[in-house]
Amino acid sequence: MVFPTDAPEAKVVLDSIQGTWKIESSRSLGGGGGSVFEPKRGKLLSVRGHILTMPSDSAGGETRKTIGVAKMPAAANGTVIEIDHRGDFQVADEVDADPKAIGRLSKGWSRHALVRVEGDTMTLSVVFPQYEPPSDFEPTDRGEVVVLKRQGPPLDPTTPH
Repeated sequence: MVFPTDAPEAKVVLDSIQGTWKIESSRSLGGGGGSVFEPKRGKLLSVRGHILTMPSDSAGGETRKTIGVAKMPAAANGTVIEIDHRGDFQVADEVDADPKAIGRLSKGWSRHALVRVEGDTMTLSVVFPQYEPPSDFEPTDRGEVVVLKRQGPPLDPTTPH
C-alpha cells in the first residue's frame, strides 16, 4: 500500500530523489539477490515525478518504473518505497505515457527499497517484493545496496525529456 503521489508524505520523499543519478556501486551477497542495478553500474537513471527511468538493453530504449512511497513507518535511516515495473519504452515516449495505451507493456522486475538521500548521494537497499522491506543498508543474499550520485539539478517532472 502506497501514498497517493500528491500526498505530503509522498511528495517530500519524491522531491528529494528528483534528478539524474549515476549508479556508482552495487553490493550484494550473491545467491538469489537479483542484482538489477549492478549490470547498469556507471550508467545514468533519472527520476521525474514518480517515474524512474533507466537504460534498457535495447538500442534507443529505456525501462521505466513507478515509484510509490509505502504507507509504513519510516525507518530511522530511510523511507520504504515500492518500485514497480511500468514497461519498456522508446526514449521519445512521453515520461508518463500509459504503457498499455502505446503498446509498451513488458515483463520486468519490481522491488521493495529503503531509500536515503544525503546531499547528492542516494542509497537504496533493494529486495524482491516477496520479502519484507529492508530496514538497513547492509547487503544480503535477497537484494542489493546501491549508491548513486546526483549528476545535476533536480529535473522538472512536468517537462518532457
